[in-house]
Amino acid sequence: MKPLLSDLKEGDRVDGVFLVQEKNLYSFKHKEGGYLNLLFRDRSGEMEARIWDNAEQYQDVCQAGEIAIVSGEVTNFRDRLQIRVEDIKKANPGEVDSSCFIPDSARDIEEMKTELKQLLDSISAGPLKEIADKFVDSAYFRIFCYAPAAKMYHHNVVGGLLEHSLGTAQICEKIAELHPEIDRDLLLLGAVLHDLGKIDEMEIDGDIRYTDEGKLLGHIIIGFQLLEKLMEHTSINTNYQNKLLHMIVSHHGEYEWQSPKKPQFLEAKILHLADMMDAEIWKFNAAQPASPGRNWSRYIRAIGGEVYFG
Repeated sequence: MKPLLSDLKEGDRVDGVFLVQEKNLYSFKHKEGGYLNLLFRDRSGEMEARIWDNAEQYQDVCQAGEIAIVSGEVTNFRDRLQIRVEDIKKANPGEVDSSCFIPDSARDIEEMKTELKQLLDSISAGPLKEIADKFVDSAYFRIFCYAPAAKMYHHNVVGGLLEHSLGTAQICEKIAELHPEIDRDLLLLGAVLHDLGKIDEMEIDGDIRYTDEGKLLGHIIIGFQLLEKLMEHTSINTNYQNKLLHMIVSHHGEYEWQSPKKPQFLEAKILHLADMMDAEIWKFNAAQPASPGRNWSRYIRAIGGEVYFG
């Protein structure tokens, strides 16, 4: 059995199969040539790696998003574990099970499905409940329950979209309990469906990959289109229809974050903030010490710094 990244310790020999999540060639500062900086991933986590010698000859061996067969040794570099790669080659198609490189959500998917259905069942009878019921009974729902919520930064796991949507909806529910002026049913349904377009934006194939539709349109536009289909043949009025669609197109909150519109009513603004909060909680919870015994993580680009564990 090949070792998992999370089990490796300083001094261990490595003979494993990993997903290459990142790969960059950097020049040495004080001598000619360069080194390859890599980030490997398996279902247990991530670990940095370096090819210090003859890096240029390995530049085209495999690319980010591909699966590599790696040999080397675990070293400690600036108080961080990393793999000093001695040899690396691209795995041939069918040589390894590509499903082993994307971890499952830490939460049980069936348990989360039950919680989500209970939230949607709590919506009062009417057009919003019609849409909620159509969603649960649709072909979208099974894909939604097993899809990732992102390629990299948060909930990038099997079941991640369900976990993130449920978490966002639960935050919204608590806020609605504190502020009775909020349209709770509208807020809950918008929270559950805000990232619906991600079911077609991404797919899992060794790595989490963007589909052609995802690259060309993005999940906001795709989600808008899917929600329009869900609302067909329901009794929803024009006002609620526009509000739900607006919650889809404004949930990123800012134009520079690829939001076609900024939130323009209370429930849309709350959804934006709850969406951000659930994603940020994931990022901090997913952070790990850079090496055993350290109080700090490595630099995490999605957070913009290191995380403290003291």
